[in-house]
Amino acid sequence: MAITTKPKKHHNDIDPTSNDDPALKFIEGAGKPAELASEPMKVEAAKPIIVRGIDEELMERLDREAARRRVSRAAMVRMLLADHLPE
Repeated sequence: MAITTKPKKHHNDIDPTSNDDPALKFIEGAGKPAELASEPMKVEAAKPIIVRGIDEELMERLDREAARRRVSRAAMVRMLLADHLPE
């Protein structure tokens, strides 16, 4: 591998006086209250879903964990989904 000169940095690409940088806007907004949405979020009613074909052993494990945490099976499923699904 050949030895070459260090690449030059392009300092002209960044304008330090510009306020369009998202990072600067974020930093400047620290400590200020968050802006409220103009319209409230729509909350849909929960729809019951029937899931079939779950292995009996898996269902028993789910029931044991739900009992250990003292929640219902449905609550345990919701907790697991919220923890493991990406947003």
